Amino acid sequence: MKISYLIIIGLATLLFIYTVSSFVILNINIQEMKTSEISKNFALSSIIIQDLDKFVKKRIDDFSQISQTQEVQQTLHLSNQEFEQLLDIEGFLSEQDRLEKEFKYTPFIERTNNIDLSNELKEIIEFYKNVYEHNVIDEFFITNQFGANVALGVGTSDYRQDDEEWWRDTKKDGLYIDKPVYNQNLDSYIIPIGLKITDDTGNFIGVLRVSLNLEDILKDLKDNSEIISNENKDVYLLDDSGTIVYSNKDEDLFYDKYENFELITGETGSFDIVEDEMTQFVTYSTSTGYREFSGFGWILVIEQDELSILENVSDIQRELVLITLFSIFAAVIIGIIITYLISKPLNKITEIASHLSKGDLTYKLERSRFSEFQIILDSFKNATHNIQQLIEAEKDLAESKAKVKNERLTAIGELSSSLAHDLKNPLAVIKTSIEAIKMNFKNVNPQFQQEVFPRMDSAISRMTHQINDVLNYVRITPTNLQNHSLLEIIDFSIKSLKIPTNVKIFTPSKDISVYCDREKIEIVFINLILNSIQSIDETSGNIIISFSEDLSNKFVEIQNDGEEIPDENLKRIFLPLFTTKMKGTGLGLSICKNIVEQHGWSIKVQNKPTRFIVKIPKDKEN
Repeated sequence: MKISYLIIIGLATLLFIYTVSSFVILNINIQEMKTSEISKNFALSSIIIQDLDKFVKKRIDDFSQISQTQEVQQTLHLSNQEFEQLLDIEGFLSEQDRLEKEFKYTPFIERTNNIDLSNELKEIIEFYKNVYEHNVIDEFFITNQFGANVALGVGTSDYRQDDEEWWRDTKKDGLYIDKPVYNQNLDSYIIPIGLKITDDTGNFIGVLRVSLNLEDILKDLKDNSEIISNENKDVYLLDDSGTIVYSNKDEDLFYDKYENFELITGETGSFDIVEDEMTQFVTYSTSTGYREFSGFGWILVIEQDELSILENVSDIQRELVLITLFSIFAAVIIGIIITYLISKPLNKITEIASHLSKGDLTYKLERSRFSEFQIILDSFKNATHNIQQLIEAEKDLAESKAKVKNERLTAIGELSSSLAHDLKNPLAVIKTSIEAIKMNFKNVNPQFQQEVFPRMDSAISRMTHQINDVLNYVRITPTNLQNHSLLEIIDFSIKSLKIPTNVKIFTPSKDISVYCDREKIEIVFINLILNSIQSIDETSGNIIISFSEDLSNKFVEIQNDGEEIPDENLKRIFLPLFTTKMKGTGLGLSICKNIVEQHGWSIKVQNKPTRFIVKIPKDKEN
């Protein structure tokens, strides 16, 4: 090969290194731009969701003030006094409710004092409409302390409300906020809110029910979304179950499931989505409330595609390519000119490149008298050093993996040793007890029976439990999925255990069916109930098992009165071999997690109160 070609190749190589470095720097800047944009979206989502919480809190405060007005207080006191004079309040409410349903008769509107209060409520509704220039309230009425409707401002309402769950929750908790629902009578989506009304002494006297128009709550959010849309960003407002409450992208998405909801974890965060080689950056913030208002638990999501961030960068990339092509052409010309001046250094560089290409990292690099070529030699030297560091890093990583593997094997050995030791002692107890029975067979007295036989039972149970823990953890079998009664599985699990007299277990009255492997799920609930019993220990306590469900999932909750789990243990509680008990194997909850996830379900633990929650997706029922 001619020297001119070598010089051209050398210069082209230098130019290539320069170009690659430029692209690397450009990519670093691109990453910084992405990070900056994600941070900006974090701030936007946080501010918008906080403003939403503040807005709802202001509305709640407004209606709380209305409930304390003199006219509302007087009307409720008079209504409550009239009801207290009735001999059979329940019978009266039932009769009025029957009349209303059969004859479409609304007795509370017939009363003069209630009509006055209803007119006052209508004036309030009209005031809000005039101030904000749109409907704010779609439903507004007040009941007395017995649940009877005493005033209706707008919307439709049954006379009797004390049999409604929202009314009872409001009376108990002071504040009730429901998810957005579609009201056919009003032809709009509303958010029902219940406020407990008390008098000056704090006594309960009634309940105020108001349904806020969803459009009113989302008005500011929509205004902000229109601004954000100009930056090529999509905004989604989700409820706590991942249902879309609002989207600036498509109104038809309302009440659809947000497709990436399972990637949302924690109050704030971000993640990337790659579809058709297109990357979207997603940031989100969760409603945490404002002051006394605990928030809806809604989530504001901002999506932005990568192209919208890198519009200006594309022009820079094109210019960089043109510059590179021009530089290559110039390098050819320069190479021809300087061919005869530096042929020897170029030959040396060629030799060095040949050694490096063959993997010879020990090849000695001699210094060049030309500073330009020395730069190339230094580049080769740096590359050699980096490759050597990479090789050392790979070796260290391999050694670390081997060390972790050895530690795991050691843990298994320790478990086996512990298990053998724990089995040896119970067996010795059983043997001694049996010998004692043989010696006292003819004269077995009650006291002897009370001491020896329970000791045998305890030793056998302990040994059986530890053996089952190990077997259930290491044995993985296919699932035999069928529809089963979950209540029957719970009852069988309870009967399989020896329940101490100081522990009471409450099961739900309403059953639900699940598609599962019954034997495996029985193991899960036996372990969870046993864990609750051990948490209660020798103190008196209750274990409450409850079922619930929403549009997408079924839930099983096992709650106990035992001690709370320390925060530092919450994230480790499902890890194998993790235990805080002197006699535990640390496999019970890990077994539960493995079986639950084998079914496509999930399990989590919470404090205040201590409870385990198993979530069963309804889409896993087939």
